[in-house]
Amino acid sequence: MEHRNEDMICKKILTSDNCTDISFEYILPDYFPDIRKSIHVFPSVRLTEAYVSNDRVQYSMTVSFGFMYRAEDKTLQCAECKHECSDHISIKNQNAVSADVIPTLQNVNIRVANPRKIVFKARICADICVWGQESFAPEINGNILSENEKQVLSVPVQSADVTVIEDSAISVSQDIAIPSEYPEADRIITVYALPQITQTESEDGSISFGANITGIIVYSTVGDESGESGVAFLPISIPVTRTVVQEGVSSDCVCNARMSVYGITGNISENAEGEKRVIEIDLLYDLRILCMCNQQAEAIADMYSTSHESNTSSKNISTETARGAYRSSFTVSGDLTQEDCEQLNGDIISAFAKESDITFSESGKRLTLQGTLDICCICQQGNELDSQTFKLPFKGDMELPDIEMRTVYPDVSVGCATVNYDGEKYYFTCEIYVNALVTENRSYTVLESISVTENVLQTSAAPFTLYYPSENEGAWQIAKKYGISPEELKKANPSLETKRVIVIPKKT
Repeated sequence: MEHRNEDMICKKILTSDNCTDISFEYILPDYFPDIRKSIHVFPSVRLTEAYVSNDRVQYSMTVSFGFMYRAEDKTLQCAECKHECSDHISIKNQNAVSADVIPTLQNVNIRVANPRKIVFKARICADICVWGQESFAPEINGNILSENEKQVLSVPVQSADVTVIEDSAISVSQDIAIPSEYPEADRIITVYALPQITQTESEDGSISFGANITGIIVYSTVGDESGESGVAFLPISIPVTRTVVQEGVSSDCVCNARMSVYGITGNISENAEGEKRVIEIDLLYDLRILCMCNQQAEAIADMYSTSHESNTSSKNISTETARGAYRSSFTVSGDLTQEDCEQLNGDIISAFAKESDITFSESGKRLTLQGTLDICCICQQGNELDSQTFKLPFKGDMELPDIEMRTVYPDVSVGCATVNYDGEKYYFTCEIYVNALVTENRSYTVLESISVTENVLQTSAAPFTLYYPSENEGAWQIAKKYGISPEELKKANPSLETKRVIVIPKKT
């Protein structure tokens, strides 16, 4: 049976957590000096492609890591490595139309095999949500000859039409002025950047997006009078805005964006005073926007033949309607114990944070987020650098609409960690950003099939006719249709207001 567009709804047909282990080796290029000591690793994974093809969802990713190390020549270096990988999940017998894929890295492990070779191991897990088209048009067996020979009861069905919008390789260039309290820059070692979504608003025909890219520029400093150079860690913040044109989007749609940053480079130039205090940052970012636009259709809840016997069966269908996109942030703070401080090899000059073991729980209006921040502290003692990682548990919550049956699609991003020392203890702070798209779950009973037989339901000699009124029909309209008085109709149907099947008495 061919389904009309008005008989179709968009609904979630599959959720999956697909994980795979990866392992690869990286050999340092000739222009990098030998590894003396590992300092820190910056791992990331970026979704490069995701699409629905026949009976599967296919997706590709780029795994990157920056390996910061102390070299044998005592310089600080950072080698960048990339690894391409792909995977898929089967969705047989599903009419899939769009898929949302969120990859994450877990159990990251770096091993220095020799002074020029690094072995990288990790687990990639992808949270996958697939939406498809489902028809609620009933199957009809037998013939209903004309519109006059059937009665139909319909119900309005609301659902969210889901679209995944991609906007890739968007370039950003920003000049960063080095403050006077920081030394001049001699060489860029690496640039570490994290995006935090601040705005995703839908308008008629477009989506407005805003984010803040925070990070740290690691650079070697210009040598002092003795020729000694050091290392500086400069925090940065780059605001980003963009408008994505998308046909069919309106102000009533609810959208949530994800952003990945890559291809980051830094170049040093002089300021007006001739000092090396300007760093030009160039980067690329991808946008992947999940947009839900509510729509309404009419589903057949009941259908009867007025002239022949018929049998019907019903089914339940479930849908989701978009209720809103909600954003919140909270600050995670903590300090090192005396025992922790004793493990440090020098003074902490910078810190990097990465989230792990994140779980969500819902209760009433609250969405609670729990997890752990892995805080990597960069320590300096003289000209030597070292690192030490500490775990900082965190818990926070955000307010959501009080809907009895809802589904929450949360995203989490972490800002850069800051570290302060009061002479006795080190204190850490880090911002956690939570974006949540919320839908309301709905359920409807619709007609699945109707079988019309050749058995005649009534003849011209029958003393009455059975009639199935539509939702808005009153006694006066029905009586007029059959040429009887409203009083005669009410006499044959004492509880007329509550009856779904009405007896039409034979006209006298």
